[in-house]
Amino acid sequence: MNDDLYKRGVTKAAGIPVLPKTLLHAVEAFDADPISRAAFGDSYKDIYLSHKLREWERTFLPGDRRATSRTTHVHLTVRCSRG
Repeated sequence: MNDDLYKRGVTKAAGIPVLPKTLLHAVEAFDADPISRAAFGDSYKDIYLSHKLREWERTFLPGDRRATSRTTHVHLTVRCSRG
């Protein structure tokens, strides 16, 4: 059956969640979902979250904030790896 439940307005009554509207909302939902860690494991989940957050930053942050964010990320990574 090809039916648009959103147009019919039955999603809330049926308990059907609405999909996240942006990549950032999807990443936040993935991070908050305990099933994601159980399904993907700690390492893969953390790598995936890091990759998607960087993708969001590159795509949606203005240029000056992007540069600041990237510099901060690199600084923190280097600092953490040195102890």
